Amino acid sequence: MKVRIVNYVGCARAELDLDGGITLVAGDNAVGKSSVLRGIGALLTGDTMPKGVNKGDSQVMIMDGAKAGELILTTGDSAATVTYPNPKFVTQGEPPQASPIAAGQAAFTDFKEDDRARFLQMLLNALPTHEGLNEALKDYMSAEDIDSLTGMIEREGYDGACERLKEKRVKLKGHWEEVTGQRWGDVKAQQWMPEGWGEYDEQSAEQVSARLAASQEAYERVSKQAAIDEGEYQALVDLLGKREPTQMALDMARRQLPTIEADWANLHGQLETLPPEVETGVPCPHCGAHVVIRYEDNGTFSLDPIEPMTEGEPERRRRAIEAKREEVAEAYRKLEYQQGHIGACEQRLREISAAESKLKGVKKGAQGDPKAVEKAKAQMEKAAASAVRVKLAKDADSTAERVRLYTLVIDLLAPDGLRRRALNAKLAAFEAGPLTLLVKDAPTWKAVTIDRETLMPRYGGRPFVLCSKSEQWRTNTILQIAFAQAEGAAAVCIDGADILSQDGQDDLFWGVLGKLPFPAVVGSMYSRTKLVPNLEKAGIGHSFWMTDGSLYTLAEAMT
Repeated sequence: MKVRIVNYVGCARAELDLDGGITLVAGDNAVGKSSVLRGIGALLTGDTMPKGVNKGDSQVMIMDGAKAGELILTTGDSAATVTYPNPKFVTQGEPPQASPIAAGQAAFTDFKEDDRARFLQMLLNALPTHEGLNEALKDYMSAEDIDSLTGMIEREGYDGACERLKEKRVKLKGHWEEVTGQRWGDVKAQQWMPEGWGEYDEQSAEQVSARLAASQEAYERVSKQAAIDEGEYQALVDLLGKREPTQMALDMARRQLPTIEADWANLHGQLETLPPEVETGVPCPHCGAHVVIRYEDNGTFSLDPIEPMTEGEPERRRRAIEAKREEVAEAYRKLEYQQGHIGACEQRLREISAAESKLKGVKKGAQGDPKAVEKAKAQMEKAAASAVRVKLAKDADSTAERVRLYTLVIDLLAPDGLRRRALNAKLAAFEAGPLTLLVKDAPTWKAVTIDRETLMPRYGGRPFVLCSKSEQWRTNTILQIAFAQAEGAAAVCIDGADILSQDGQDDLFWGVLGKLPFPAVVGSMYSRTKLVPNLEKAGIGHSFWMTDGSLYTLAEAMT
């Protein structure tokens, strides 16, 4: 793997052959060492601009006094090239690759906890198995529902499935509030009963329904025997006369309903296709500019700058979405009105049918027992009110139970649920393997472990935040190398090794990096060439000396 760098930031010219082992880029301060490592990182990741530098400012990536810059990486059958200004990343074949962490462009310890969890789960393939998901949910969901949930996870990922379930839970809570007329509360949902609930309502839904039917039949029987005065008789007759216009209004409303539904669906579809609002992103831990963390299926990730926008574009998008939402809401109000109008017409027709039934066999002015009618009516109304309360209670209980189930599933699918359990098991093996083996032959280095609660590393058992600067550097370097091994990176780029003592550097070169299966490029500050370790003589790599932006072999620099 050969690398050529020309007029890139602080490097005027550098040529390296990364043929395995360690490549040490040494030199005094501000001579271009970091530019060499950054250039190699850009070739490995395809990130042509450092986080926090806009593409419009790409001229700053060219060395002062030059008109253009170039990065080139070649192997036997592949190549990757980056040119400046107006940076372009061009590849041929399948050139070597590495993640931003392996390339030294990002640090695991700068991630937020949720991002650390997602990164480790993807890197270590630490996701729950179908069997584990089934075991956790079998007491709460049917096998069919578990299969449906598994399919959702496969399509949308765990985070996507969690978001979808949260949306459904919000709708369920809204339905519960419509049923009960109260604001949702977890405790309230367990205790809520309809107003007026009593022993009379403590029956099954089937018993309540049968009781209501019997009371209605009894009322209809005695009511036909009661007297109907002239005013009521005429009101019933007048109601019968409204059958035809009511039926015509219902038929017309039903014919119009599909068009109204289609209008609403069309507007809703237009809303879905509008360009999304501009992502706000999160501050980059290195430069402070807003970026978006994106994860790939192969376990890698990238820190992408916010989508560039012309002036006013975010506001135009927001207004377009807001205007379209208003159109959708207006269309939905029309739909609700039409559905309500249809329901009102159907109710009026039922009332007309009831009036017709009441008039059958009844003579105007006939005599009956008013007290018997009142008693039957009161009994029917009591049974009807009970049926309403029982239905409300059943609907509220059923909805609350579904909310509780969704909450349980969401908690299990969350980063600290089943995924955390699976991750903890993988981390134990990761610590016992790569993290321990990397420092086995480095006496001055200590093993790195991962705190199970925060997922932040510990160095020799000490929390990362309490470590010295050199210990934090060692921690990040061990993690960088271990992650690169796990992802199958083509190389690692490690800068700032001069933070270590002489013994620490010796252990880095001979103990940590000496047996890696891929090249390691290390940048370190030395004030004189005679202080630079000769890695070629030691048989573990090559040492270079950087001065005034140019890279020389150590032998060339010492002559």
